[in-house]
Amino acid sequence: MVTFDSNGDLFVSDTIGGSIWKIDQSGNAVTWKEDPLLLGIIPIVSPLGIPLGANGLAFDAAGENLYVAVTEHGRIVRIPVSVAGSAGNVEDFVEDLDKIGFPEGMVLGKDGNLYVAVVGNDRVISISPQGDITTLDEGSPLQNPSDLRFGVGENSDTLYVANFSLFRLLGLVPGTPRPGVLKLPVESP
Repeated sequence: MVTFDSNGDLFVSDTIGGSIWKIDQSGNAVTWKEDPLLLGIIPIVSPLGIPLGANGLAFDAAGENLYVAVTEHGRIVRIPVSVAGSAGNVEDFVEDLDKIGFPEGMVLGKDGNLYVAVVGNDRVISISPQGDITTLDEGSPLQNPSDLRFGVGENSDTLYVANFSLFRLLGLVPGTPRPGVLKLPVESP
């Protein structure tokens, strides 16, 4: 997944390698952060045969923290960002495999909550700045939601959710795959 900081630098998650890359506006790429908390599970255990670690990315409104979804652990971590732009120590923000289940894409809402597509559990959740988890929607028609973004203008309170449907396509979950984009209204605070 990718996101930009306020300086226009691009941050990219390396899901298999468990790291975050930073690409500046001149195209120079460096490993910004590597950490065991960003790693997935060893391939023998993973249902897809590859580790699914660092995935969705979202900066907080002040740009002081980068939040990272770590898919196979049901974990969201927080990486403090220094004034100079370097990464601090990776911290567990929330980890709950039952409530979060395989998080993938994330976006920060104007209310300060993280909105998370939960690819493994057909669920969209929000996580408050204090770490409280709320399920916004789950089940049909969601099918392995992989990413989400808020609309703009009069649609700024609508989440657009991408249905990946991969688990149904691979036969890991029963049902007919129905990839597409869904609209999910979100109440303003």
